[in-house]
Amino acid sequence: MNFFRLSVAIFFFFNVAALRAAGPVRVVVLAKIPHNTEYFTQGLALTKDFIFESVGEYGQSKIVKYHRQSGVLLQEKRLPLNFFGEGMSFNSLGPEQNKVFIFQLTWKSGKVFVYNKQLEKLKEYVIDGEGWGLTYTSEYFINSDGSAYLTYRDPTSFKPLRRQKVYLNDKPLARLNALAYKKGESSYGAGSGVTSGIIYANVWGESFIVAIDERSGVVKWLADASALVAENHGNVIKNTTTRGFYKVLNGIFYDEASKSFYITGKNWAWLYRVVFVAE
Repeated sequence: MNFFRLSVAIFFFFNVAALRAAGPVRVVVLAKIPHNTEYFTQGLALTKDFIFESVGEYGQSKIVKYHRQSGVLLQEKRLPLNFFGEGMSFNSLGPEQNKVFIFQLTWKSGKVFVYNKQLEKLKEYVIDGEGWGLTYTSEYFINSDGSAYLTYRDPTSFKPLRRQKVYLNDKPLARLNALAYKKGESSYGAGSGVTSGIIYANVWGESFIVAIDERSGVVKWLADASALVAENHGNVIKNTTTRGFYKVLNGIFYDEASKSFYITGKNWAWLYRVVFVAE
C-alpha cells in the first residue's frame, strides 16, 4: 500500500468514527427513479418535470436533462475533452421561473459554465482553486473545493465573498463534495429568534450525508446511506478513474415542493427521493 492509499484509509477510518459520534439519522426512501449507470454523477438539480445532472470524467463530462418520473434522457450538452464536469446548481430556489440559469463547476480548470434550461451555454466565469460541489441559498452560491472550507459567492459576478470552515466534533471535516441547501431551519433553540439554513453535503469516499449549520459551520448530524450504496454496487469499489474511487455516494438536491431530497451516486442504477428521520 503506497502512502496515498494509506493516508486515505486512515482518513476514512477516523472520519467514519467521528461521523458516528455526531449522532445517526436514518435515510427513508420514498421513491426510486432509474439512473444511468454510465453517469459519473457530480451534481443534481430538479424542476417540476425534469432532472438536470452534471456528469464527470475527462472525455465524458456533460450536463444532461431527463424526465423526472421515467428517467428518459431528453437532452445533453457535452463539455470539451479537457474539462472535468463537477457540481451544479440553479441560481434560484424557485427553478420554475423563466430566468433561472444552471451553473456548472469544473474540477481543475477554474471554469464555471452557465446554461439556460435548454442547455445552451450563455457565459462562463473563472475561479481560483478546484471546483467540487455547488448550491444556492437565495442570496449566495456556496461551493466546496475538496477541503474543509465552503466558499460563499456573489450570485451575479460569482466572486468569492467569504469562506466558512466546517467542523465535525471540533475537527475540520475535509473532502466536502456535492451540496444542497435547505433554508430557515432553527439551530439555536426555541424562542431564540435566530434561524440558520442547513447545508447538506456528501463527503467524498463516505456513505454518509452531513448536515452543516450555515452560521457556525458545525456538523449537526449525519445520515447513514450505506444501505443505498450496498443496493447499487456493494461497498466502495476501487477503480482506475481520475480520483481512484467510483460508485460512491454523490449528488444531492433539496426539493422544496415535496419537502424531500433527491440523492444518488456515481454510476448508480437508482436515484432516490428520500427524507431524513432521526433515530
